[in-house]
Amino acid sequence: DVVHTHNFNAHVWGLLAAKLTGRKLVEHVHDFRYMALEEFRRRRGSASQYRYIKYFKGLSDRVVVLTRQNVDFLSRNGYYPEAKVREIRNGIPLEPGHRSAEKSRAMLGLSAGSPVVLTSARLSPEKNIALILDIAPQVARAVPGVQFVIAGDGPLKNELQARVHLEKSSENVRFIGFYEDIHELLSAADIFLLPSFLELHSIAILEALSMKVPVVVSRGVGCNSEIFKDGENGLLLDPFSPDEWGRTVVRLLKDPKLRSSVGERGYALCRDHFNITDVAKKFERLYAELVGF
Repeated sequence: DVVHTHNFNAHVWGLLAAKLTGRKLVEHVHDFRYMALEEFRRRRGSASQYRYIKYFKGLSDRVVVLTRQNVDFLSRNGYYPEAKVREIRNGIPLEPGHRSAEKSRAMLGLSAGSPVVLTSARLSPEKNIALILDIAPQVARAVPGVQFVIAGDGPLKNELQARVHLEKSSENVRFIGFYEDIHELLSAADIFLLPSFLELHSIAILEALSMKVPVVVSRGVGCNSEIFKDGENGLLLDPFSPDEWGRTVVRLLKDPKLRSSVGERGYALCRDHFNITDVAKKFERLYAELVGF
């Protein structure tokens, strides 16, 4: 009864199938097709197929987006009336309890007493992982023994690792590749850091919130500035200004009370707004609306 697409290529084929068979079409936007092309490129975006979105204008029965920025783009450019757009953000299962930080650090080969700053992301240009390498020496001078742990894989992995080797900063920066058990990683972390140039609504950020790990993320990227109150349930920084990130990480590492406060409030945000059970109910209502239940 309903065709629900989740990325651009699937949307192209799903749209054709829905139209040929008379089914309702839900276009669920997890990418950057609805962003000004100049801004997309400035933020290191590289997907060329988004130039074709104009040919699919107005053909979806409903468009589900993750950010107010997307809603505004659709309305401003005349793609869809607001009545056809739903802003439904991501959700995750909320796991009760926490794992032992000591055991998690031992599994990762980290010292029990070392401050740990975790990043979990695809190693690609738009994730701005190079910023972490920029600030690592500054933070290490102020907080001896700090470990930046970067989990993930991607096209920039070799280049980033080569830079760490060249700059002799492997003592403070570790690449661990793809790591399936994100909760184990987060149990070992004091801070979660994600300096993306481009993002919509990061699952990795939600996972950190769910484990009460304070998050430091990019201001004005995706829905970050729409959901976080800076300094209360997360910290928002300019991804084009590395020095600001270095100072903020040092301040957080030296202030356990602030880390605890931001972590607790971040968890409350996740519990109240991003529980997968509540998100699923929103989609149930959307499907019912489309098929006339």
